[in-house]
Amino acid sequence: MINPLFKKIHRDFKKGIGKYLILFAFVLILVSLVSGYIIGNNSMIKSYYANMENYRVEDGNFQATFIINDSILQKIEEENDIKVYYLPYVSKKINNDHDLRIYNISDRQNNNVDLFDVMKGRIPSNDYEIALDRLYCENNGIEVGDYITIDNKQYLVTSYVSLIDYQTLFKNNADTMFQSSTFSIALVNDSTFSLFGPTNLTQNYVYRYNNRNLTDKEINQKEQDITKYIYVNLLSSGNHLENIVVKSNNQSINFSIEDIKGDLATLELLCLLIGLGVLLVFSLSIKNDIVNDSKAIGTLKALGYHNSDILFHYLILPTLTTFLSAIIGNILAYTVMKDYFVSLYYHSYSLMSYTTYYSAKALIVTTIIPLASIFIMNVIIIMHYLRVPILNFLHSRVELKGKKKVKQLSNKIKFTSRFRLRVAFSNIGTFISLIIGSLVACLILLFGLILMPTLNHYKDRVVESQIAPYQTILKSDVETNIPAEKYLVVTLQYDEDEITVYGLFKTNDSSFLKDINIEPNKAVINSTLYEKYLLKRNDTIELYQKYSNDSYKLDISGVYNNESTLTIFIDSNTFIETFGTLRYLYGYWSNEPLSDVSDDFIYKVITTKDVYGFADQLIDSFGRIVHIYVVAVIILFALLILMLSKTVMEKNTLQISMLKILGYNQSEISTIYTLTIGIMVLISVLVATPISGLLLSKLWWVVMGSRMKGYIPVYIPIWIYFVVFGALVGSFILSFLIEKIKIKKIPLSIALKNQE
Repeated sequence: MINPLFKKIHRDFKKGIGKYLILFAFVLILVSLVSGYIIGNNSMIKSYYANMENYRVEDGNFQATFIINDSILQKIEEENDIKVYYLPYVSKKINNDHDLRIYNISDRQNNNVDLFDVMKGRIPSNDYEIALDRLYCENNGIEVGDYITIDNKQYLVTSYVSLIDYQTLFKNNADTMFQSSTFSIALVNDSTFSLFGPTNLTQNYVYRYNNRNLTDKEINQKEQDITKYIYVNLLSSGNHLENIVVKSNNQSINFSIEDIKGDLATLELLCLLIGLGVLLVFSLSIKNDIVNDSKAIGTLKALGYHNSDILFHYLILPTLTTFLSAIIGNILAYTVMKDYFVSLYYHSYSLMSYTTYYSAKALIVTTIIPLASIFIMNVIIIMHYLRVPILNFLHSRVELKGKKKVKQLSNKIKFTSRFRLRVAFSNIGTFISLIIGSLVACLILLFGLILMPTLNHYKDRVVESQIAPYQTILKSDVETNIPAEKYLVVTLQYDEDEITVYGLFKTNDSSFLKDINIEPNKAVINSTLYEKYLLKRNDTIELYQKYSNDSYKLDISGVYNNESTLTIFIDSNTFIETFGTLRYLYGYWSNEPLSDVSDDFIYKVITTKDVYGFADQLIDSFGRIVHIYVVAVIILFALLILMLSKTVMEKNTLQISMLKILGYNQSEISTIYTLTIGIMVLISVLVATPISGLLLSKLWWVVMGSRMKGYIPVYIPIWIYFVVFGALVGSFILSFLIEKIKIKKIPLSIALKNQE
């Protein structure tokens, strides 16, 4: 004889197919979205570091005024235990002032350094053929087989390439933002390279350490020693060091990977919110199943079925649902979703080909932990209710205690009012579930809606917080006749963040830092640093030099309203006393360029245009990820509201049907019953909406503040609360209307058969 519980599984699935589809969708979105991102992100990071060695990336590069003679090169190599390679390039203009940096393919191939990846097409082998950077071509609509004009001559584009030393297209390492639409690297063969003439060459050299097992601290010391050594030896030979960039400071190599690493924080917050939604949906589902099947459970227990048999039965469908959705979710994660997220990075950076790596973290975070949590939660809830006495189950009272004492209501209260109160009292548990569910739904929806406003607000605040239209940082102390305000600057570490420390010569009457007041031997932090670390007046902040044991303590005397990067302001005397042994830089804030200062002395110039460019690039690259976040959270929000509404209406179906037996029509039932539930929903939404904003602000600070470098403060405009409130109320109304249609079709006999 077939176990009747096995037959019941099929009936339960058919009866609750809508509910199981909601559960399936929740887990599917959680696994596919978050796991897909983690897999893509992890694969990009691992591929990046593998490519660094496989394509033999440089450990530094430098440019000399003249070609360096062999004896000096040999001396530099022997004294620093490095190998130097000659990689000259030519700079040309194309396509309305776009910049092209042209290298000889043979220099890279023969020296086996700074190699490249052919992304499409073939490498140039004939004269007047050229390979261009993939991202530059895509941004400018250049296809393989097209021609470009250089010095009035046509060159055939034979391939898209990505160079290991130009993963991000920075024309100059000192630039604030890369130029993937106006700057490109190009490769040509020997004879084509010689056409550009030796007089146009930039004498560019790259080097690699012979010892590939150096620690970060050893590399940092070596970088400092090499810079000094090359400068002195070139100068002594009548040559001049034009520029030197070590790998750790090379934005063309490092910028992309730092961005890729930093994006995981947002996904972790989304994963947490979706996880809360999944647990809530499953808890409501299993509780609703037990309540609806209370008489069946009581009958089974009376017939001798053990709690373990019933537990196993009610675990089968939720477990199968989550397991199946997790499998499909992981398949989608390793295919569609992973490729989508990876494509977003290829849109911003000139990345090389990557390899997909299996991610144990993705499996644990998005599959094992959620599934285990759901299983354990279901076991706890089911076992809790299976302790209910058999008679209580048979009387449809899923309570451990006896029948609750009914509170007497005054006869002076109108019948309809008393009925509404009875409905409210009997649905206290449902009311609590509504508040919790509405709160989770608010959090999920709010997260998706605030991402773009937060980015746009951050852009506006960064632009507004720019200290001056021109910020010029110098390689050495140089005076200018242009009206400008001088300062000292150094970059140090605090926790995992880089902190910019300014030493001001004007501490009370600064023309650019309005109303700042810096006391001697005290520090003023900017508002971004305050928001991230909650530092306050009289606290002490301890900074340290990267790869060094040296640390520097500063006493905080106040907070200055400036939302740029993490910044500290001190007076110049305190600066020199504190950081005198460090290599710090000089700079000027001004309203116009320092035209009387030679470019040879300028390290970096940051303008308003650069700040806008940085903010726009942030929005462009991150905004593409935001779009899929918003779509996902809207779907999850709708599913959660549907589940909540379904639970509320199903719990009260019997009572509504009973009212119909007593002769009440649909409109009267609505005024007595549905109106009461509507008031409960409205109160739940009113409570959940503001609380969700406070909770999200705290979660944002905890997750984003601890996981990302720098800090983007959360911004929740008032109008978003009205949108969330309207979406909640509207969704509940729509869901209730759908459920009411179903309730109208329930036969009256069901209500009679289910009475005690």
